[in-house]
Amino acid sequence: MIEYEEDWAILLLFRWRGSVYSRAMWFAFPSAVLCLLLVLMDTPRPDIRVQTGIHELNEGIIWSATTTILLTLVAFRTREGYSRFWE
Repeated sequence: MIEYEEDWAILLLFRWRGSVYSRAMWFAFPSAVLCLLLVLMDTPRPDIRVQTGIHELNEGIIWSATTTILLTLVAFRTREGYSRFWE
């Protein structure tokens, strides 16, 4: 168990040890770099979207893919939680 010694709650939120920030950076940093590369690639050559097929993606396809992935992850975590509860 983590023992909390800080008197201020704001210091507790931004501490590095025992925090999820360090684990979240492993996912957020590559995504940010990929986004930056896509934006930088689009600036000099706007026709690259058509060549790679990204232009054909509309909002509905992106939302459907994101929703499918999130629902799969939530269902997996729920199933794991129920199996641990009934052990």
